[in-house]
Parts: sequence; C-alpha cells; structure tokens
Amino acid sequence: ANGKVYKPNSIVVANGSWMRHLLPLPVTPHKGQSFSLRMPTNAPPILSRVLFAQDTYIVPKADGRIIVGATVEPGQFDGDITPSGMMHCLSEATRLIPSLGELPIEESWAGLRPTTPDKCPILGITEQWDNVYIAGGYWRNGVLLAPKTGQLIGDLIINNGNMNELSEGDQALLKA
Repeated sequence: ANGKVYKPNSIVVANGSWMRHLLPLPVTPHKGQSFSLRMPTNAPPILSRVLFAQDTYIVPKADGRIIVGATVEPGQFDGDITPSGMMHCLSEATRLIPSLGELPIEESWAGLRPTTPDKCPILGITEQWDNVYIAGGYWRNGVLLAPKTGQLIGDLIINNGNMNELSEGDQALLKA
C-alpha cells in the first residue's frame, strides 16, 4: 500500500495445498475430516495405544480425548464437515471399537493435505530462481516431516542452495 518493496535473500514456498497457485507444481488438496470423542473422567480408558486400520485411525490422548480420523477426499478445497464424512469415520471406528459409539463428540474439523501424485514431498531448490526454495506436498506426514524439512531447507539456504555442502544422507533425501 505504501509502495515499499522488499528484496529477500531467500524465499521458501511452503503454503500447503495452495503451492500450485504460486508455482507450476503438481500439488492438490486431499481433504481429511476428523473428530474427537471425550472419555468420562471416572472411567478406565477404552484404548491405551494408537490403532491404525485400513481406513481409519484412533488415537487416545492423555487428556481423555480420543481422536478419530480421517476421510481422504481428493481435490476438495473446502474445510466443511459433512455428515457423510463423519459417518465414514464413525462407522469405521465403531466397527473396530463398538463402545466408542457411546462417547460424546467433543470437536470436529477438516484439514487439507497437500498431495503430490506419488504422495512424496517436493523439497529443495527451484530451477527457475536461485533463491527460491520449495517445501511441501507431504500428504499425511507434514507434522512428522516438519523438523527434518526445516533442517534441510535451512541448511540449503545457509549454503546458498549448494547441495554439495550437505551430508550425503541429506543430499540423498533432497534428490529423492
């Protein structure tokens, strides 16, 4: 608004499902709907470890919540919670643990997973610009990969995009 122009030394494009709006990258959203249930405070836990099944996961939390998720809805850019999404998650969870059907739903949400065709992240330097770095396309693993991604992209920036300055292991990750 005031005409000021910023000239950064480096730019990191890490805007999730919206990456393709800035750069020609094959990143699309896959919406995931989830919800949490609340265990009664005076009841023994229904579940003591994470349960992964074909089409759902159930995660007990120390605070008494049980997280149930998630749908996989390719190409959806909305954050709406739908009855069909909740029914999908609820029916799969109660098929595995029927007593979950008696717990109150505390919260529901939807998120957008930035997804590439091979479901692997896009990381590293760009061919077009020597100071633009890309970090995204994590599918369901963004939270899990965030620490290593930060280290990889940070090291690339510190070394002006020169991958040869990184460890062999880090070079292999970026080349993959």
